[in-house]
Amino acid sequence: MSNIFKEITEGDAELDDVEYGACLPATQENIDAIPEMWISQIKYDKCSLCGEKIFYRDNMPEHIKYACLHCMYAMMAEEEDNTLLFNKSAAEELMEYFKKKEQN
Repeated sequence: MSNIFKEITEGDAELDDVEYGACLPATQENIDAIPEMWISQIKYDKCSLCGEKIFYRDNMPEHIKYACLHCMYAMMAEEEDNTLLFNKSAAEELMEYFKKKEQN
């Protein structure tokens, strides 16, 4: 299994080809770990493959199916070539949040 991480930006044409979005299971531990700045942006659903309760931010593309990390990992293990798209701005936003939180 080869994994390629590719940074995307909002409006990137490659998002049109994305089929699944990987989501965290909606366990109490995961929900409690959501940064305060994202609480109002969280949506809940069920994994389209196993039915486990999941959550994701409301900025995910609407045309994709949502799957829990367990199902995504299993699906990727079966595939020969995978490309994992990620949004660098979300990571940077989170880092900035933690820096500000440390300063307070």
